Amino acid sequence: MASKQFQNILHHVTHLNYSQLKKLRHEVESNISNNQVGQAIADHEETISHCPYCNSHELNRWGMTKQGIQRFKCKSCFKTFNALADSPLYRMKKAEKWIEYTKLMWEGVSLRKSAKALNITLRTSFRWRH
Repeated sequence: MASKQFQNILHHVTHLNYSQLKKLRHEVESNISNNQVGQAIADHEETISHCPYCNSHELNRWGMTKQGIQRFKCKSCFKTFNALADSPLYRMKKAEKWIEYTKLMWEGVSLRKSAKALNITLRTSFRWRH
């Protein structure tokens, strides 16, 4: 969602009555609980304790990615990384489909059927499987 659209939504939230706010909160909480990838990312952000490059424990928070993932900067080697570094989701373009793909994989669904079900390429399906 574009930043202007989000700001517009935030502006309109102030004009909602109590009942509407309650419905909005329910909808937001429902969407958050259904977002398993987002929950996994949030949980992992809390456990970041060292730099994946030099293993230093001296880190600074360094903004957010476009997707809202916390970035960090190491005080020792000055490299930046996000909360998904050293995880299977790091640099994954279609992370929202990963959870569903793992379910298909455990059910023994073929690469081609998995790719078709999730609307990904056969090559992506192969890379994720291996």
